[in-house]
Amino acid sequence: MTGLLSYAAVELATLALAAGSAIVGLFIAGLALRGVLRDRTRKMLFLSAGMILLFGAAYLTALVGSALVRFHVISLLQQNYVLLVVRALQFTGLLSIAYSLVIDE
Repeated sequence: MTGLLSYAAVELATLALAAGSAIVGLFIAGLALRGVLRDRTRKMLFLSAGMILLFGAAYLTALVGSALVRFHVISLLQQNYVLLVVRALQFTGLLSIAYSLVIDE
C-alpha cells in the first residue's frame, strides 16, 4: 500500500509541475507578445514567435498529451504522436529564436 501511495504522490507532483510549466510558459509567451507589439521589429517578431512556440505551445501540448494518456483517451503508443508534435514545436521555436539573433535589420 505504501508503494501505491508514493506512486500517486509522484504522479500528482509530476502533473502539478507540468501544469506549472505550462502556466509559466504561457506567461513568458504573453510577455514576448507584449514585447513584439511594443517594439515592432523583425528581430522581436521572430524572438517572440520562438518563445511562444518553445515556452507556450510546447508545454501546453505536452500537458494536454499527458492528460489524454492519463485519462485513457489515447494509448501509450499514440503518445508518440504527441511527443512528435512537442519536439516539432520546440525545434521550430529554437530555429525562430536563433534566426532572430543572427538577422540584421
